[in-house]
Amino acid sequence: MPDRAWRCFVGVPIGDELRTELRTTVETLRAKLPIAHDALRWTEPEGWHVSLAFLGPTEVDAIPRLAELLTAVAANHPPFAVPTGGLGAFPSRREVRVLWYGMADRSRRLAELAVAVRLAASVDLSAPFRAHLTLARASGDHALPLPDALWRAELPSGHLAVERLVLYRSHLSAGAPRYEPLGEYPLQPRVTAGGSR
Repeated sequence: MPDRAWRCFVGVPIGDELRTELRTTVETLRAKLPIAHDALRWTEPEGWHVSLAFLGPTEVDAIPRLAELLTAVAANHPPFAVPTGGLGAFPSRREVRVLWYGMADRSRRLAELAVAVRLAASVDLSAPFRAHLTLARASGDHALPLPDALWRAELPSGHLAVERLVLYRSHLSAGAPRYEPLGEYPLQPRVTAGGSR
């Protein structure tokens, strides 16, 4: 009997150019820092994204309605870009549970989009939105320090083009999780009074 509830979330995929540059940098980091390679579970570049809302177990029958809600959110937000660059960690650099690549959401447009998605999907708003792309997670049950050389590494800087929302299904296994896109919802350019975009 097939699963009737899927682990789902909504995110923004990254472009191929940034993915290629970041993949090269991460491969260099992993080669130079074997301790980090052993202590961290690295995410797969094909699945890199910026999460906006974790939906948790989602009934399969609810997916069509969710798609309608995300279409409506996307229709009310024009495409935009967010500067990227640098490394960070949760909860801190001294105690790393999650190693991430940064997004400089100074305009708060990405945060506003995340709030709109969460409201539409009836997701709890109490957890703060932190714009980031997860590169790795600690392998064990405890946070760990990472070598200073990692924090001095140069990472590519550029822009995340926020052009569409994607509804993903998470497939968890002993290895890296796999993210299956269930639907894409393009953000819509605003139409001016004269009819131009």
